[in-house]
Amino acid sequence: MKITHKKYDGHSLIIVQGIVDKSTDSAINEIILNTPAQEKSLLWIDCSDIKQIIRVNKSLSDFINYLLHLKNEGVQVLLYGLDNNTKRMLKLLKLDKSFGQAATLDDAYLTLSHTLTDASPRQNSVQQVEAFHIPAKATADGNKAVS
Repeated sequence: MKITHKKYDGHSLIIVQGIVDKSTDSAINEIILNTPAQEKSLLWIDCSDIKQIIRVNKSLSDFINYLLHLKNEGVQVLLYGLDNNTKRMLKLLKLDKSFGQAATLDDAYLTLSHTLTDASPRQNSVQQVEAFHIPAKATADGNKAVS
């Protein structure tokens, strides 16, 4: 098991690779508790070997309960490397919207990049769009034509 903790644009990013077990839980909890209040905690878990994660945690419900507990604490959880069966199971349990999902770690970084871009103030982008707006003129038949 490998835990990587990074600071990324005002976010505390925790990446867990390998088997998530009780010792991992305490290490994750310690990082989250030591994260400043102004930073948002993001937890990304590699689920490519979900069968091992379930076996170590005694059941899938223990694993899911821990993730739901973290979510209730304000941690944004993203699962990556999920197989199709696990995706279907999360959907059946109506948990597919509770946790972010990404195919790979690289896709998770892309998701974060898009999230941060979308969360940035939109005034600049709106002003740029308005600056390139070309007013339409009405033609004799009532349709609008661009000049």
